[in-house]
Formats: sequence, C-alpha cells, structure tokens
Amino acid sequence: MLNLNDLSIQKGDFLFEEINLHLENSKIHILLGPSGSGKTLLLETILGINPVALGQMSLNGVSIEEMPIESRSISYVPQDLCLFPHLKVKENILFSCQFSKKKTDWKRFERLCEILQIKNLLGRSISNLSGGEKQRVAIARALMVDEDLLLLDEPFSSLHEKLRQDLWQQLKEIQKEFQLSILMVTHDLDEALFLGDFLYLMMDQKIEVLSQNDQKIHYPSNKDALQFLGVKNFLVLPCLQDNPLARLICNQRVNGDLLLDQEEVEIAFHSNDVVICREIPLKDSGYFFEAKVTQICQSTHGFLVMVQESISKNHYEVFVTKSDLSKYDLLLSSTHQFFVSKNNFILLNESMES
Repeated sequence: MLNLNDLSIQKGDFLFEEINLHLENSKIHILLGPSGSGKTLLLETILGINPVALGQMSLNGVSIEEMPIESRSISYVPQDLCLFPHLKVKENILFSCQFSKKKTDWKRFERLCEILQIKNLLGRSISNLSGGEKQRVAIARALMVDEDLLLLDEPFSSLHEKLRQDLWQQLKEIQKEFQLSILMVTHDLDEALFLGDFLYLMMDQKIEVLSQNDQKIHYPSNKDALQFLGVKNFLVLPCLQDNPLARLICNQRVNGDLLLDQEEVEIAFHSNDVVICREIPLKDSGYFFEAKVTQICQSTHGFLVMVQESISKNHYEVFVTKSDLSKYDLLLSSTHQFFVSKNNFILLNESMES
C-alpha cells in the first residue's frame, strides 16, 4: 500500500528525518500526536503539497514523490474542509467527478448519501449547513472518486461528542463497505481506539507504532508521550533496601530485574490497570498500595478517582466502574487497597524510540 522509506521533510525550520511508515491496504491507520508535531505536514507531503527532501514514497508499488497531486490517486479532507460556498451540496460532492476519466458512479453517490444521512441536504447552500453536515459533505466529496488512499486531517475535532461518535460509526461503515485505505490524523485517543486498525504516535520528529490490528495499545517509554496519551500515574522505584517504599514494592510485589543496577527507575501505569482489592494478591507480582480517596469525577464510561498513597504520599488516578464504586464503598477520604500487576508497568527511559 503506502510506503515511506527513510523520508525526510523540511518546511521552514521544521525538519523530519528518516521517516519510515508502511500502511496496509483496506485498513484505517490513525496518526496521533500533539499540535505542532508535524501530522498535517506529513499528510500534505503524501498528497504532494509539500515536497520531499530525501527518501522514497510509493503507493501500491508506484513511486509518487515526484508525481503531481492530481496523478497520485489520493483523496483528502483537510481540517478546514475547503467546501465551495458558491456550489450547492450536490455540486460539491460531485465536483471531483468532472476531473475523473471514469463515469460518475451514481450508485456510489446514492450509497454515500444514504450512510452519511445527507440526502435531504443535496439542494442546500453550504452556508446553511451545520458543522456536522459540512463534515459529512466533505467526506462524501472525497469518496465520490474511487482513489487508492483517503487522507483525513482531524475531521471531527470541532464537533461535540455525540455528533463525533455518530460520524465515527458512519466512517467505519463506509470503510468496510468500500474497503477503503485511510490515513487519519487526530489528537483524540478515544477516536483513535474506536476507528483505528493501526495506531501510530508522532512526537519529537519520530513515529512509533502503538497498536496493530486491534491489539492492546503498546505504550511508549517516553514520559511526554505517555502524558499526551493520558497516562497520569508515575512512580520512582528506589533501590535503597532500607527505604520503606522500596521494601513495600520489592517484597513479593515487583520482580527485582525491573530495578536493574540503577539507583532508581521510573515506572508508569494507566488508570485502567489499577485494581481495587481487599487483600494483598500474594500470588501476583506488582505494586500493592493503600491509598485515600481525595477526589471523584464522573467520566464517559465510569469514574476517575484520585487517591493519595499512604506511604509515599504520591497521587494516582484510578478508573472505576459505577458498580465497583458502589461495591467497594469508594467515598471521599475513605481508604482502600489497590493493585497494579507488573505486566502493566511501563518502564520509562529518556527518549521515544524511532
């Protein structure tokens, strides 16, 4: 499908070097990253708006780095959508068909309008559409010509949560029915996890694979990257055997090889990986701690509970379902036992791997 080999991109003072990315056919590939990390620049380079400094870029085995935009067989939905205000909705959707050598596929047109629920909008002016309606029209326009690759640049970022989730469902349905190959940029981890077959993180001029084919996410070992991905729990493990915290962790909780020969190491763990328990799980190796509840906040799928560890006084975030909140009587200022398996530890280092 799309292959980027040792690709270097430069725009002003911004420089990407030795980018390697290999996308599979008929899959949704999600590129996560903070603002300013170069996600849009990469899409524009693949499309042909920005030139390649060094390296190779091919689509279905054909080199495209020197190919003009119109010959690359790539569709694109930019953040600002770029709909034509002087054209009606139907004319916007069909705009690209006039430049295609193929006949207009009216069955495809009807099906896209049906899935995206825009049949009733076809005669309307773009200026009279809501944000969600404009997003649907832009996606339909990009898909009217059957190209090899669809690029989406944060297409749902400006929409409220319920509307975003509706559009996620519609995009999934379209992708499966038309067997589309998609590379989509977002900064929303929930969106990435819902839509993506493959997840990548772009940060510090590097791209790292986070997950493949619906596998559990592989968290990077860089603290900045983890914080961007929503990991908030960090713990320094000292090697000093006379330190109470070290004894608590090392005594049947954490394998000694995690400590290596360093004076201290830092680990992280996700709030979803913390388990509430009534007694020490002696059969399992991990981090068992007692902590007091300091704050309880409702989230989309349950509750985020902030706790303070009794010995180290560290603060951690714990995800709790509604049923567990009631089952364990989690109340403000109440004290409970928590456990994180060593299999869910993320061992930190200083930089993100290429």
